[in-house]
Amino acid sequence: MLSEWVAVKIYKPIVHCDPRDLEYLKREAVNQRRLNHAHVIGFKEVGLTTDMRLYLTLEYADSGSLKQWLSDHGGRLPESSARWFAQQLVYGLAYCHAHGVYNRDIKPANLLLHSNRDSPQPLKDPLLKVADFGLCKSSTDSAPKSKVGSPTYMAPELFFNTLYDGRKADVFSCGVVLYQMFFGALPFNRTLDGRPLDFNRNFGEIMDNMMQENWQQLLPASATTAPPGCSPPPPPSGLLLDLLHGMLRYDPNKRLTLLEVMHHHWYREDLPDETYQLVLSGVTGEDQRPQPATSQSVDLIEAEFARIIHNCESCHQTAMLGPS
Repeated sequence: MLSEWVAVKIYKPIVHCDPRDLEYLKREAVNQRRLNHAHVIGFKEVGLTTDMRLYLTLEYADSGSLKQWLSDHGGRLPESSARWFAQQLVYGLAYCHAHGVYNRDIKPANLLLHSNRDSPQPLKDPLLKVADFGLCKSSTDSAPKSKVGSPTYMAPELFFNTLYDGRKADVFSCGVVLYQMFFGALPFNRTLDGRPLDFNRNFGEIMDNMMQENWQQLLPASATTAPPGCSPPPPPSGLLLDLLHGMLRYDPNKRLTLLEVMHHHWYREDLPDETYQLVLSGVTGEDQRPQPATSQSVDLIEAEFARIIHNCESCHQTAMLGPS
């Protein structure tokens, strides 16, 4: 009998759930199940525990998150390591976009890492997998306009409650993550003299920084805000700065697409041409790994959620009627 490690997310009893929240969870589960890629956490099944709690079973990543990895490595990474993770992030996310799914919550805490220590040729740094599709949007839904995500990683257009392109919003968030991996800081959250800015108290100043696209003027300040015991970051390469400029544009129409990121020389460095061509073909095509036999089908997931939502609504009706 085959066995495997899995990750399980358990929610509160459905009697305390809002049916609308369950609809969001269904969207998350269905969208994630339709994705099958080495750099996207796989969805396995949904069900109810014996005490009527909803649970989701997902692919397990054994090396924590990129957030923890950064913390364990002094807050920043060498450019080669930052490229290694950025290549995987962009590859996995470009696959999601090609299949009509926009994540909208890209940040280090939602990027999980998995070792390949069982491989015949283990790598120094782990594999990266995009996770947490709780705020994702499908291209088959209405155009996104909700203010969702984590403010420090959100694209500026998400703050104004207008329609926006979820793909371009994800590109901006990837740019923030890439900046943070290399510099150990966020690109817009400080002044020219190094004073830190907080989104709750200094929202206007941060938005001004975004609008002026002055993160390059803030680079010297970032070197003076190194965490205790850490040396200032080495000078970034010109190619890295050029890529960040394209990803962190305030105007989404001037921002790079993920495919343009993948064509950039910085992204392609250290990728043999044969590997690079496989990466490009893996974006629009189906990933080569087979669908796990243990995963529920989309139809079964939708049927299971329909049953769970019906039970939830029945519980609410019973509670409203009170004891007989």
